Amino acid sequence: MKLVIERRQLHPNVEFALGALCFAHDLANGTGEAVFVIARSAGWIAHALEEYERGPA
Repeated sequence: MKLVIERRQLHPNVEFALGALCFAHDLANGTGEAVFVIARSAGWIAHALEEYERGPA
């Protein structure tokens, strides 16, 4: 993580963490993308449910 900050002047984000997880556990190609999409979809569904509960503005 320190190298990313030093070399690229970037701070790690969720994609960096997911990439590190996939690398550390030698996961199959595409696993990181699948995990990201599933997590993002769950967040969108939760947001939609909150909006439905609130009703029209």
